[in-house]
Amino acid sequence: MEKSGTYAYALDRVLISVILGFALGIIFDAFFRFRFDLYVIFFVGIVSLLFAILCPPKHMLWRAQYICVYVSIMCFSLFLGIARLEVANFGLHMLENSVGQKITLVGVIDTPIQKTYNQQSRLTTSDGQTVLIYTQKYPTLSYGEKISVTGVLQKPKNFMTNQGSEFDYVSYLYKDDIVYVVPNGKAEIVSQNNGNVLIGPLISFKNWFVAGYQRILPPEEADLMGGLTLGTKENISNEFRDSLVETSTIHIIALSGYNVTIVANFLRGILLKIPFLGARGALVGGGIGIIFFVMMTGMQSSAIRAGIMALVALFGRGTGRTYDAFRALVLAGCIMIVWNPKFLIYDVSFQLSFLATLGMIFLTPLFLNVFKKVPENLFNHIPLRELVSTTLGAQTAVVPFIIYKMGMFSLIALPANIFVLPTVPLAMGVGTIAGIIGNVSITLATPFAFVTHLLLRYIITLVNFFASIPFAYITFTSVSVYICLVLYVGLICWIYKSRDIFL
Repeated sequence: MEKSGTYAYALDRVLISVILGFALGIIFDAFFRFRFDLYVIFFVGIVSLLFAILCPPKHMLWRAQYICVYVSIMCFSLFLGIARLEVANFGLHMLENSVGQKITLVGVIDTPIQKTYNQQSRLTTSDGQTVLIYTQKYPTLSYGEKISVTGVLQKPKNFMTNQGSEFDYVSYLYKDDIVYVVPNGKAEIVSQNNGNVLIGPLISFKNWFVAGYQRILPPEEADLMGGLTLGTKENISNEFRDSLVETSTIHIIALSGYNVTIVANFLRGILLKIPFLGARGALVGGGIGIIFFVMMTGMQSSAIRAGIMALVALFGRGTGRTYDAFRALVLAGCIMIVWNPKFLIYDVSFQLSFLATLGMIFLTPLFLNVFKKVPENLFNHIPLRELVSTTLGAQTAVVPFIIYKMGMFSLIALPANIFVLPTVPLAMGVGTIAGIIGNVSITLATPFAFVTHLLLRYIITLVNFFASIPFAYITFTSVSVYICLVLYVGLICWIYKSRDIFL
């Protein structure tokens, strides 16, 4: 047993070395712009790996031997991280000589976003270039259409938000391999049905849901309902979006583990009632449902992270193993940055989702201990202590990053979230039922639509109220990354000193 425990301990250290090295390699390459030849990168990495293999600590005599092995593994992983980001960046700037010129591009588009005066789409050419295009309002474009678009090729630029901070629009697009924009393009449809055979029907199913919301709810509430359940944020007004940002409630329209878990449990509950499937078949069905749901909602980074964690939880339940949220989060993060290393550096949604989940895992228990005297339940239904602790855990984990990255700090985040969050699950549940029935009969959906209307109106009114409070948030012109790191070091020290709570 002791030998088994030693191997498990060593395996943990090896995995930590691999993950940390790979992540550091991506970070170093992104910030210091390494431009080594890939052959050199792999040569140094393989030398490090050979050292780790050929010089193992056989007799556990010297701790230095272990350190050398772990450092070698980390070096190998570091150069793999550098190589992965270099490969991801390869070929992204093939149109550089055409910037500022009028060109014609032919490619397949993803789901277009309908705006007031135009349409926004991502066009992928045959040679793999992805360009963000804005085209005329008509003809209306659809997912998977092959189009020809003519316009002036430009590079995206950052812009100032209404909160007074600069939005890094360049990095926001870069995470999706977009480095060029055609702002005023003229599109012509070449052919149809060129998209993914799975994603196309899923998008149609998603649009069916959204159409149900639009049939039974006023426009503002229908747009919010689409954001709560499906993560469709493009129709939400800029004014209300600003209010969500200023009150730190923007996360309610970002797909999270809660949304994904609801889908998984709902499907599993239905499948369990099918006799010949059994518990294992229900788990498999729930897992497939998670994958389809993430694909349907546009493969958003927060949804992917939540989906992977939910799949790990389902697998653990099916095999009788204990679910470790932290290990599941690390696994999700590893899979995501191997798939797309730009998530780690350029995707703010991924970074915030990861930090918020870490906060709920490690900080929520600390706040539960701090607020032991707070009533456990309010009105016998609202879990007040857990709600306050979870909100503070997630908010505390993301605040240093938000201050550094977005230059703002919401002073009313806690009360806004405490009043808003309890109604979100109910609005999602009743609203989904109303939307489904609304596609069949508006009359039958009326009772559910009325309740949904009240809940959504409550959320909208509260968010706008808190955002209208004077000095609801503080803006910062420039915050050093070192201040952000110091704050996180402080949080880590607090968690370490309070580690007995987790035991």
